[in-house]
Amino acid sequence: MRRTSFGRVVFKGAEYGHDIVVCNGLVRRRRKELSAHMRSRYGHTPLTGDELRTYIEECGKPEVIYIGRGVYGALPLTKDAEELLKELSKAGVEIVMSVTDDGLLARVEGERRKYLAIIHVTC
Repeated sequence: MRRTSFGRVVFKGAEYGHDIVVCNGLVRRRRKELSAHMRSRYGHTPLTGDELRTYIEECGKPEVIYIGRGVYGALPLTKDAEELLKELSKAGVEIVMSVTDDGLLARVEGERRKYLAIIHVTC
């Protein structure tokens, strides 16, 4: 059974019909309101630096950050999000970005290090 399709994802046996954020195994709904002010510029809600910082503060500094950019890989990142990810990478945080697919979910589910995952389920 595929665990990903447009608008849905199955993570650790639970099905979600919305974007999720996973912090060391704890799953919650993505807080798009943190980036909604940029929606008109991108056509839909991008991932902003402010949103990313919020998750890092709530989760604690991760050793790896996974970003599932949607089933077509089209989730936009704002310039400040891209710059923050570059800074984190230089500081030793592994950054993994890809389409949201079964392979990415398997990597997140098997992760043993301290991690943050942002999983987009559409575009």
